[in-house]
Amino acid sequence: MNTAQLSEEANQVLKSHVGYRSEDTSEFSDGHVRIKSIDILDTEINDLQNTDISDTLHDLYGTPANWQPEQIDEFIKETLKLDEYYLIWVTATPEDAECYADDPENVDEIKIDCKKLMLISDLACDGVLLATDYSWIR
Repeated sequence: MNTAQLSEEANQVLKSHVGYRSEDTSEFSDGHVRIKSIDILDTEINDLQNTDISDTLHDLYGTPANWQPEQIDEFIKETLKLDEYYLIWVTATPEDAECYADDPENVDEIKIDCKKLMLISDLACDGVLLATDYSWIR
């Protein structure tokens, strides 16, 4: 992984395994329902037009820049050597996560207790998207 281009925020989250998020504006905050990672990738890439996932994977891992959700899903599974993985958007600070919260009290610290972790999007203070073997939804 080419880490020279990572934001300070991404480095902080990767080093500490701690991030912050709010479920207030999450499209996937359906209680504690487990949403498939491929569905999250499809929404991010096709519905929300988030090109940063493909760009980040290309910059960090040398993948083709125009990959679609299915190709990205397979790459993550192969890289992490997992049949199933979880995705989570987090920010490096609680203050950065407040812009996603209706109420600043709704920002949670997430301890990402995992053995396998892969950065797949780096939007600096706007957040990082991680693929992991850990489900923060219990």
